[in-house]
Amino acid sequence: ETWQKLIKQEKDVTKKEMNINKLQKNIDNLEKEENKLIIQREKLSAYNKETANLTKQINLAKGIYNAANDLIEWHINQCQQNIEEKTSEIHHLVTNKPTEYQGISIKSDYTLGVKHIRGETIKPELLSPGEKEALAFAFITGLNLASDIAAPLIMDTPFGHLDTQHQQNIINCLPNIPSQVIVLATDRDFPDHLLKELKPFVAEIFYIDRLDASEYSSSIQ
Repeated sequence: ETWQKLIKQEKDVTKKEMNINKLQKNIDNLEKEENKLIIQREKLSAYNKETANLTKQINLAKGIYNAANDLIEWHINQCQQNIEEKTSEIHHLVTNKPTEYQGISIKSDYTLGVKHIRGETIKPELLSPGEKEALAFAFITGLNLASDIAAPLIMDTPFGHLDTQHQQNIINCLPNIPSQVIVLATDRDFPDHLLKELKPFVAEIFYIDRLDASEYSSSIQ
């Protein structure tokens, strides 16, 4: 009985040793897994720091981008308002209906409209040919006046569809434009009385004569 008990105990000891060895292997494996997880955690921590920095930089870049867009939008609106004001001022001087038209509206796509005293905005296509020319003159002059850099204003036969009132108003307006104005005109555009009014403000007058119709040549004197 004693030997049987001893053998049984030895078997139990052997079995427990085997279990211990098995547990030790599991512990070793778990320690290896733990080390891997620690390394991964450190890497992820580094990634998280880098991600946090990138997130801060992205948010900062977005803020700068939005601020820049807001500044650009504000500048565009300011420029548009300035052009609208200058165009309205010139249009009031040249129109033959100063008591009916209250100014010019300029949309975001730079299409024009004439503000009527009744509160409506008249589209350019509904205007008479003369009123269209007056509106075009006011808009181009308004652009010139609103620009930081003065540019020459060139007008080619500007009075073709204008009545005498429009013509007179534009002649009165030309000397007040703070830039060089070059007018290509026929004798019909400048009758003697209009030319006489404008001459004190004219630096030079040149005359163009057609020489050869076949060669499209002219002389300038």
